[in-house]
Amino acid sequence: MKALLYPIFYPIFFSVFLIPTVTNSQGLSTECPAPEGYRIVKVELQGLRQTHPTVIKHILENHEDSAFSCASWKLERDRLRDLDIFANVALTAQTSGDSVWLTYHFRELPPLLLLPNITETDQDGLSLGPTVVALNLLGTGSRMDLLAIFGGTTEYQAEISGRQIFGHPGEFDVAWTHVNSYNPYDSAKENSQRFKTEDFWPLIHSQHFGIIGYAESFYIQLNPDTLTFHDARMPLTLRPGGDWVPRVGAGFRWDTRDRAYLPRSGFFAETRLTENGGVLGGPANFWEELVDMRGYLPLSTRQGLVADGLYQYRYGVLGQNLGFYDIFHVGGANTLRGYSENAFEGQNECLLNAEYRFDALPEKVQFLGPWRLNYGVQLVAGVDAVSLWNGKSALQEEYHPAYYGGVDLLVPALERIRLEVGSRISRLDLQVDFGLFEKTTIQRYRNR
Repeated sequence: MKALLYPIFYPIFFSVFLIPTVTNSQGLSTECPAPEGYRIVKVELQGLRQTHPTVIKHILENHEDSAFSCASWKLERDRLRDLDIFANVALTAQTSGDSVWLTYHFRELPPLLLLPNITETDQDGLSLGPTVVALNLLGTGSRMDLLAIFGGTTEYQAEISGRQIFGHPGEFDVAWTHVNSYNPYDSAKENSQRFKTEDFWPLIHSQHFGIIGYAESFYIQLNPDTLTFHDARMPLTLRPGGDWVPRVGAGFRWDTRDRAYLPRSGFFAETRLTENGGVLGGPANFWEELVDMRGYLPLSTRQGLVADGLYQYRYGVLGQNLGFYDIFHVGGANTLRGYSENAFEGQNECLLNAEYRFDALPEKVQFLGPWRLNYGVQLVAGVDAVSLWNGKSALQEEYHPAYYGGVDLLVPALERIRLEVGSRISRLDLQVDFGLFEKTTIQRYRNR
């Protein structure tokens, strides 16, 4: 008998799958540099070569003429490191009676990095090109990425992101992408323009809970604009000459992770509903439901477990109000290790993962003239499982598991450089995968 997995079951399954990873989510203890409750008489910032002091002051919880709190210091430290502009953040204190003088010490990362960009995506394979990363744009703590890649794809991208919005807690990400290359998924030459913005506004002081907003304008031309699908010629675009698809979405986030970058403990959950076309205009007309959950459980100072799930369901009819360019493709480092690129495709997807991590080389700080660079090495092993399907439900044969192991280099700006070897579970068939960023990040924000 074939097992059916209906959309409503996926978020429930995610919760059962991830709840065990939330226990003991307080993270590893750190020393408190000053006695709890002492009155702060002065706060000093040292080591800021280009970061504007207001960026720091908007984050600090321990202010002059307030009582010092160890819990606030730990929160400050993690939020400052999440800016991804410091190799190290430390706090020292001088006490006199029941008063304390705080000094925050910063070791900044290089403000500008010029790197070779080596990307391998499920859609395009291997591509190369230059990347310019401004980690601390004009000292504001915001990040700007400019890249051009060639090979499997010709792509240009400009992106600005940050973790403060006009000095207030929040996140923003604005990106423009232009693709002009052969699309092997649709067997056509693609010329597309994508402009998107995604934001998060916390609703509580701890920033654990808030609302998310998403907006995108996507235009695509394909040549030829038809393909053979189930022995019939089908249009790749919903209108001859190309499609314009506006998208607007909103949802909620719950985030108790100790850090946004390279977290060790805590829980992340996000759900979003997005309108594609419809009342916004254009030929597309479908809703997308998204659920993204991640759990982190520290086992010791050098070991941890991660479990995550990504579910995306699109309420449309392929070829009528949902274009073929909007279906999902999986296989390879960013989705399903142990399988080749574009191993499976479908209108809807569910991606699951469980991973063990061991710090082979705990985080180190390297001196680069006046700047610092932090890095580390992790050994990883885990299991991926995916389902892709069209229509309302997934069948048992559309479930694909695989296992893998590898070495991850932890670096700023890219989070991880991943070199992993995986195989499908049904038979030994080793595949070598190379990837950048956390898999949870890249699988969520891959274009298709």
